[in-house]
Amino acid sequence: MQIKYKKLIPTLLTVALALVLLAAMPLTAYADDASALATIINSFAHGGTATTPLNAVASGNIVTVTGNVTHVTNALVLNIDSGVKILWKAAFSGSANGLINLADSSGGMLEIAAGGSIVSSDNITIYVPISTACSIIVSGGTVSNTGADGKAIRINAADIKVAVGSGTVSATGAGGAAISAVNTRTTIDVNGGTVSSAGANTAAIWSDGADATIRVSGNGTVNSTGAASCAIYSTSTNAQITMSSGTVSSTTWDTISVTGADAKVTVEGGVLSSGDRNAIFSSGDNATITISAGTLKTDAASI
Repeated sequence: MQIKYKKLIPTLLTVALALVLLAAMPLTAYADDASALATIINSFAHGGTATTPLNAVASGNIVTVTGNVTHVTNALVLNIDSGVKILWKAAFSGSANGLINLADSSGGMLEIAAGGSIVSSDNITIYVPISTACSIIVSGGTVSNTGADGKAIRINAADIKVAVGSGTVSATGAGGAAISAVNTRTTIDVNGGTVSSAGANTAAIWSDGADATIRVSGNGTVNSTGAASCAIYSTSTNAQITMSSGTVSSTTWDTISVTGADAKVTVEGGVLSSGDRNAIFSSGDNATITISAGTLKTDAASI
């Protein structure tokens, strides 16, 4: 048999080139649409006790979740596709670390609505991994962490938006934070509801990544009642912290503490209150503090 090398060699070169191009292409993680997410949630082996099983119903691009499950031991991993929203109305609590994990492919939205609660006694309640692009809205529900060094919402990704319009986000253990953000360009809006910490050495909102934006408006409340704890603590370079109304308070430490360079704290209204420390403390280079309106209450130095 005669092998036709002249025809075979170009074919092999074409295959080799295709393999090289395929290897060079970026890998895209798979994200789940509404129907797939409903199936995943309904079949999730949570390891807990279900007074009422989780029930996820997909309608268009919205997945509504109800139920009542306690003593959960396994993390629920959600790959939310872009444009898809999970409307969480279930009571869901347990000891799993990252009780809800918004996996790296997530690009949609998780909204914790009235009647919904997500509570963990381990380190993290809602986890936002480093490659995630999923936003979080609290619109009447509860997100809480009760463990030592616990974070109710832990953000490791850049460009994440968290909005609290009503409801509560809280951390009650020592060393914890209700909202903790460690990557760049995080935006946290509290225009209603309450973000709070109660343990010693905590912060209601803690940011570390550069270019963080924290805004308190409407009837939003940010407070810390634990020993040596701040309502807002930021080490971010170029942090932008703005208070136009609402209440920001602490009882035993600086209420707003910024230590990063080029930070800007602006108070345009509302009530800023501290116990035995500063209402605003800044130690970073080129920091700017502007107070144009509002009420300042303090038992110690004001700034």
